[in-house]
Amino acid sequence: METYLAAERSSDSRHEYYAGGLYAMAGGSFTHALLISNLCGEMRNALRGKPCQAISSELLLRSGSGRLYAYPDVLVFCGPVAFADDQKDVALNPIVAAEVLSPGTEAFDRGKKAAEYRGTESVQQYLLMSQDEALVEVQTRDANGWRMRAVSGLDGVSVVECLRLELGMAGLGAEVRPREAPEAEWVKP
Repeated sequence: METYLAAERSSDSRHEYYAGGLYAMAGGSFTHALLISNLCGEMRNALRGKPCQAISSELLLRSGSGRLYAYPDVLVFCGPVAFADDQKDVALNPIVAAEVLSPGTEAFDRGKKAAEYRGTESVQQYLLMSQDEALVEVQTRDANGWRMRAVSGLDGVSVVECLRLELGMAGLGAEVRPREAPEAEWVKP
């Protein structure tokens, strides 16, 4: 673990770690970036005035088992953030983790990564957001284990129970249809 963290902290690119293996983080599409921004922004606005904060994918999360070090697309913390060490770049105690699904990572996000997030004691909800349609799956920890609810359509509402939030799908994903990024205008320096 120390070798991974030392290499990650000095690297120009990002890597996730799972059970001894390193996985390079590929760049995302315009739609992927837009959905992360929408989700984080909607959560941040809804949490205004509460003791919680939503952040996007710049912070590592170490799962409860320690087998996974990942950069979730969105994390929510309530109260003080617990860090693995003085570097304050590896968080231990989010209440919500969210991933925007990509074709190349969807199976991992739904499988092993989901199991690691659910095995992290502080995580109360795990959100999976589709890039291809207005669909959010919300996995919620309760007294009986974990349950899943899918919300689809732009008129739907995703409920993040642990935060007492309702997030309208229209605000999260009005732009979910894959499309090209806006034309960039290059300007000579």
